[in-house]
Amino acid sequence: MFPVLFNLGDFSVPTYGVIYLIAFLSGAVVCAYFGQTDTIPFKRMFEIGFQATIAGELGARLTFVIVEWDRFAAGAIGMRQFLVSGRVVLGGIVAGAAFFAYIVWKHKLPILRLMDAGITGAALGMAIGRIGCLAAGCCFGKPTDWWWGITFTHPLAEKLNGTPLGIALLPTQILQFLSAMVLFALLVWMHRWKSWDGQILVTFFLGAGLMRFGSEFLRGDPRGGAVGITTSQWIALGMVLVAGACLVYRSVRGRRTPCG
Repeated sequence: MFPVLFNLGDFSVPTYGVIYLIAFLSGAVVCAYFGQTDTIPFKRMFEIGFQATIAGELGARLTFVIVEWDRFAAGAIGMRQFLVSGRVVLGGIVAGAAFFAYIVWKHKLPILRLMDAGITGAALGMAIGRIGCLAAGCCFGKPTDWWWGITFTHPLAEKLNGTPLGIALLPTQILQFLSAMVLFALLVWMHRWKSWDGQILVTFFLGAGLMRFGSEFLRGDPRGGAVGITTSQWIALGMVLVAGACLVYRSVRGRRTPCG
């Protein structure tokens, strides 16, 4: 891991934070690229996309606080740990998508077509963000004897995230990065071949939901949740159900109307 990118006197610049900034900007650029038209310039779409990423960040933080409230109240989570790794990614995705949809609706823009553009950017941002998780040592996997296990040794990983040191762990951050990049590539391809507006959004919800539901079984960090299912799995399940409902609707109504 590489938790500190560089130091400015007594101030340390965390690698995690810099990578997340890159993820935000990259996602906004992709959103603007696919969303721009003759009447919606690149700059305007970038602004909307970046605003949505900020809303997503706040949503991810708020979801984390809600899920881990008992640990917060008990003082088990310090402010530094919260700033470094206090996020629930899927909570941020849902919040960012909702904010994006609201802004687009408010300005009377084509919601579903632009949601397709925005969620493509979110997929890239989600992938890049996992590199930050690897650098920080958070979102780690369960212990493993497999050859592909990764071992963390930096004391900051244990201090901030409770990451076990000197033990081979499943490379969940790498697996989630790769799966998100595959999903991103699929969404980019679909922009050329999609048959209805909203199809890319539905594909993201279905793909990201299924991948996250499965990857949670590999995670070794503390996971909030209920009845044996983690918070992220509940959100992922909701995403899959919404996507499934849209696909059923499309199947019943045919392709005459978009799923909205």
